[in-house]
Amino acid sequence: MSKILIIDDDESLTANVKKWLEHDHYIVETASTGPDGLHLMSVYQYDVVVLDVNLPKMNGFDVCQKYRQGGGQAPVIMLTGRSELADKETGFGAGIDDYLSKPFHIRELSMRVKALLNRSRTIKKQDILEAGTLVLDRQALSVKRAGQEIKLQRMEFMLLEFFMLNQGHCFSPDALLSRVWSANSEATPESLRTTIRKLRSKIDTEDGPSLIVNVHGIGYKFEP
Repeated sequence: MSKILIIDDDESLTANVKKWLEHDHYIVETASTGPDGLHLMSVYQYDVVVLDVNLPKMNGFDVCQKYRQGGGQAPVIMLTGRSELADKETGFGAGIDDYLSKPFHIRELSMRVKALLNRSRTIKKQDILEAGTLVLDRQALSVKRAGQEIKLQRMEFMLLEFFMLNQGHCFSPDALLSRVWSANSEATPESLRTTIRKLRSKIDTEDGPSLIVNVHGIGYKFEP
């Protein structure tokens, strides 16, 4: 399930875009200033960032440039009322992946988001994640074990997706909460433990060890 960040100080536009993208089954978070958006981008992982040029305290060009300098790799769509070639050159130089001029139709933004997601997935070739007989389809939002479908709640699916993308790597509870849960959520380590317990009950076999391993004093890792 893809996670999108919108950084724009136009509250009405942001609300409409958020509603539309959530209807398309994306997880959507928002920020209204350049520094706030950059902070979220540096702490949480996003699949696409929708970034306005004219932002309070720090413009979109600087936000993207600092994000790229810090190693950020999520595709960025720049929203702009500017059409001058020089501004576009500045944006591409800062690491922008796509441009959309205001005013725009939200449907076009949705198509561009989907195109960037598809491009990233083509590069990563990770639409289908597998661990033994466990198969997660990121496009269909489905999970199966030995061909039998497993019904997961949204956070269970997102946590399993993250684990399967990072098999063998150990993550602390704080790292999992920051990378999987929404920045606006009030999730706690207890929330994480509850989600892991429910997820284990659905994906583990009765006669085998758990796929989600407790690493004493550190956290959890996924080992098929």
